Amino acid sequence: MRKIFTLLIVAILATATSWAAEKTILLQNIGESASGTLKKSVSQVTVKASGTSDSYTLNYLQGKKQGNSIFLAQSTGAFISNKTPIPGEIKSIKVYINKGASGKTTYYCAFTSSECFEAYNQGCTAVNIAGGKNHTFTNPTDGATYFCISLGNANNGQVLSVEITYNEGSTEPQKTPTTLSFGEGVDGQTFTKYIGEKGFTYTATLSPVVEGATIDYSSTDENVAFVLDGEVELQKKEGVATIKASYAGNDTYEKSEASYTIDLKKLPISFSIPSGTAVVAGTKVTLSTIEGATLMYQIDGGNPVDVNSNTTDITIEKGCTIEAVASYNGANEGAQATYSIKEVKTITSFEISGTPTKTNYYVGEAFDYSGLKASATFSDNTTEDVTANATWTLNPASFTDATQNEVTVTATYEGATDTKTYPVTVTAIENTKETAYTVAEAIKLIDNGKTGVWVYVKGIVSNIATDWTSTNGYLSFWVSEDGTENKFQMYKNYKCQGKVTYTSEEECPAVGDEVICCGLLYKYGSTYELNDGNYLVEKIVSTDPSSELTLSQTTGEVNVGKTLDIHGFVSTATGYTGTVTYAVTSGSEYASVSAEGVITGLAVGEATIKVTAPAVVGSFTESSAEFTVTVVEN
Repeated sequence: MRKIFTLLIVAILATATSWAAEKTILLQNIGESASGTLKKSVSQVTVKASGTSDSYTLNYLQGKKQGNSIFLAQSTGAFISNKTPIPGEIKSIKVYINKGASGKTTYYCAFTSSECFEAYNQGCTAVNIAGGKNHTFTNPTDGATYFCISLGNANNGQVLSVEITYNEGSTEPQKTPTTLSFGEGVDGQTFTKYIGEKGFTYTATLSPVVEGATIDYSSTDENVAFVLDGEVELQKKEGVATIKASYAGNDTYEKSEASYTIDLKKLPISFSIPSGTAVVAGTKVTLSTIEGATLMYQIDGGNPVDVNSNTTDITIEKGCTIEAVASYNGANEGAQATYSIKEVKTITSFEISGTPTKTNYYVGEAFDYSGLKASATFSDNTTEDVTANATWTLNPASFTDATQNEVTVTATYEGATDTKTYPVTVTAIENTKETAYTVAEAIKLIDNGKTGVWVYVKGIVSNIATDWTSTNGYLSFWVSEDGTENKFQMYKNYKCQGKVTYTSEEECPAVGDEVICCGLLYKYGSTYELNDGNYLVEKIVSTDPSSELTLSQTTGEVNVGKTLDIHGFVSTATGYTGTVTYAVTSGSEYASVSAEGVITGLAVGEATIKVTAPAVVGSFTESSAEFTVTVVEN
C-alpha cells in the first residue's frame, strides 16, 4: 500500500511545473527623488530596489517629497501605486510610515492584475499605521502584479518605504492543452445559407479525449441561427451568427473552443431587365438564381413552367407579368416582374442636306463633312436630326492628287441610306523654286497641319540664330518677307541637299540677303521652320552698302582684374544706325567683354574679340573686325 501511495505522489508531481520561488523587493526612501510640489495630476518617481540593479517606477497623486518619504495630502484620492509591474504574483506588501507622521492616519492597500489608481473602493479594509511603524497587507487575489496604497481618512500620510513579497514563476501545476475542432473545412469558415434551408449538424471533437467532458454550443444571434448540441436550425432573420463550441476545462485540462460563421440571406432570384421596363416585342429576359437551385415561373397566371436549372431565358411577346420561384435545399424565394411593349418607329425617309463648310483642300487632307446634316423621318411623322448617330462613308476619304475635284458622301442610319456628291478643289503642297512659298504662306500650311512635307520657302534674312563654324558646317537664321522680323527659321541650313556643309562664312547667307531654301515644314514649340537638313537653293546677296566697321587699334594689353574699353576704337559708315556688338571668339578663359565693349582681364593669356556692325536691312550690310587683347600680371 505504501508503494502505491508513493507512485501516486510521483505521478502527480510529474505533471506539475516547478513550484514558485518566493522573493522580496525592497523600495526604500521612495520620496527621495519625488517632486517637492504637490500636484493634482498623477506624477512618477523611479526608485532603485535595494541590493539589485533593478528600478521600479511608482505613480503618486496629491503627493510630494517630504524628507525621503512621499507626503500624501488629506484625501482618500491620494495614492501611491506601481507603474512597473512586479515580476510575479504579489503575496504581501509591508508599508513603512515615516517617523513624525500622524498617528491617526489610516491606509488602504489594493492588489490588481492591471495598473491601479485607487484603493479605497477596491473592497479592502483601511488600517491605522502610526509614524515610524509598519504594516503588512496580504494579497487575497490571484495573479495580482500591481498594488495601490491610498489614504483611508482625512489625515495626511507619509509613506517612506514598501517591501513587496512575491512568487516568482507559476504556483500551479501545468494543465494539459486541449483542442476543440469542428473539422477541416469548418473551423473558422463562413458559410452562406438561405432562409428556409434545412438545418444541419456540425459536431465538435475534443482532443485529447477527456472522460466526462462537456461541450457547450452557442450562437451569437439566435434570431439568425439556433444551435443545440451541434444541431443548427436556421431562422427567418437575415444576418450573421457565429456558432461556437466550448470546453470549460478542469484541474487537469485547459479550456478550448472552436467556431464557424453562418451568413444567412434570402435566396436570390432576379430578372435581367428591371420590372416596369417597356421592351421591344421579342426581347429576351433572363431569370436566374444561385448555382444548384431550380426555377419555376408562370406568365399572367398561366401554366407553371418548371426549369431544372438556375437560369432560363423568357421571350416577351406582349405586355405581361411574370411570377417566379427559386428553390434550393428547402429554401424558396419568389419574385415578380411586369413588362410592357414599346412601339417601334420605322424610318420612312432619310436624307443628307446642307453643303460642306470646307471645299478647298491640299493633297493628303481628309474630307471634312462638317456642314452636312442627316435627317430621318419616322412612321409617326416625326423628323429627327441623326447626324451624330449616322455612319458616314467618304469616297475618297482623303485626297491623293490635285486632279480630284469631287467627293461622294454616304450616310447610313438604322438601315436607311442616302448619297450625295460635292465639288472640291484640291491643291498640291509640293512646289518648285519658281513657286516658292512666302513666309506667310508657309506658316499657313503649318497651321493647317501640313508638316513633314518638302517645300520651297523664300524670304529675306533678318537675323543669324546660330553662327557657322568650320566644325559644324551649317548655320541657322531667321527670315521674313521684308527682313525686319524673325518670323520663320531655316534651322540647321546647309549649302546643298544631303547636308553638304558650307566651307566658309562667305558662302553662308547674311542678314539682308534674299534666299530660297528647300526643306521639311515643321513647328518646334512656337517656332515655324524648315527642319534640320534644309538647304540653300538660291541666294541674292544684298546690294546695300557695307556698314564699314573699322578699328583704330586692333591690339591691346590689360592686367588681370583690370579693364580695357575698346568701344572708342570703333568707327562705322556715315549714317549707320545699327548697334555694334562685341563677342569673345577665342580665349574666353583669359578675358571677357561687355555689350558696351569693355574688356576685363581674367587670367594671363591672349583672347580675340570680334566687333560687328550688324546689317540694317535696306540700308547697310554687316561688317566686322577683330581685336586681340593680351592679359598680363599686375
